Amino acid sequence: MLTTLNDNKIETAFDFGLIKWTNEEGARFPVSMVPSGVWAGAYSLQKAYNLVEVGGGMATLKSELERIGYLGTMEANHKFNPIGAHFELHIEQGPILENSGGKIGVVRT
Repeated sequence: MLTTLNDNKIETAFDFGLIKWTNEEGARFPVSMVPSGVWAGAYSLQKAYNLVEVGGGMATLKSELERIGYLGTMEANHKFNPIGAHFELHIEQGPILENSGGKIGVVRT
């Protein structure tokens, strides 16, 4: 989306930010939607940090974020970073959409 806006020199009416959640499906650390849950205030940051990987490993979400250099210093909460609206762009991760031959659309205002 950002590339499309930039490539077409599209100016938006308002500023916007991009958030990339990690482990949102709970595949490695056993709570789904914990990153967006922390953002929304449904989970504490400490709960997220303390999640231990599935499969008998010992890594925590926090230790892995530290290891890969992704443990940020900014408050991870909508109260500290207020924005007017949230939208999720979701990419179908399987062949279902493509194989259906269905059409997709983009919301325009």
